[in-house]
Amino acid sequence: MFSKFYNDEAGNVAIEYLFLATIVGIGLVVGFSNLASALNVEYTELGLAIVTLDQSYNYVAASGCAGSHGGANVTEVSGVLTYGEPATVAPVVSTNTLHINSCP
Repeated sequence: MFSKFYNDEAGNVAIEYLFLATIVGIGLVVGFSNLASALNVEYTELGLAIVTLDQSYNYVAASGCAGSHGGANVTEVSGVLTYGEPATVAPVVSTNTLHINSCP
């Protein structure tokens, strides 16, 4: 009786496919779990980057022959924009100079 049961190969292919599907299913569950964790981390980092985006700017007054324009200063602190007095920051001095003839 046992030898007949041992030599019976009916249904072997179905069992092999069942094992294969089980292994693939477990792999998919683990893979999607890791993917979900990675996506949560990326979206958290993106949200923090957007929240901490600083929109402050500053530019100095400019003048020329045809007119002039005062500078501006906008500072953002904790999501609140503050409009200040014109900027009085001195321009950066560089070694490259541009010589322009005076206005006629």
